[in-house]
Amino acid sequence: MDRWLRPLMKTDELMGGKLVVLMHDFKQILPVVPGGKKVHILNASVFNSVVWKDITKLHLTNNMRVQKLIDAYPERERELRAHAQWLLDLGNGTLPCVYQNVIELPQQMICT
Repeated sequence: MDRWLRPLMKTDELMGGKLVVLMHDFKQILPVVPGGKKVHILNASVFNSVVWKDITKLHLTNNMRVQKLIDAYPERERELRAHAQWLLDLGNGTLPCVYQNVIELPQQMICT
């Protein structure tokens, strides 16, 4: 985007001098590198971009989907907050493994 905006705006400023808001869940979506191995995919991520050091990062702190459910079902707040924490732990890779890289799903998440 930076390489496209600079010539378009006729400036050498980052992102053509424009305020650009990017939203992304880096835990869920990696770049597509056809035929690429893990190292190629990670090297293509925004973390390795030359502009990454100049980007202001803001982090969301509230799971609004869970909060909406808590507002609708206050009697389930404890269960919903535990589920939200489990999702964060899964995304952060901090869940305990039962075997090598295998995690155990909570019983309530298993469909039979």
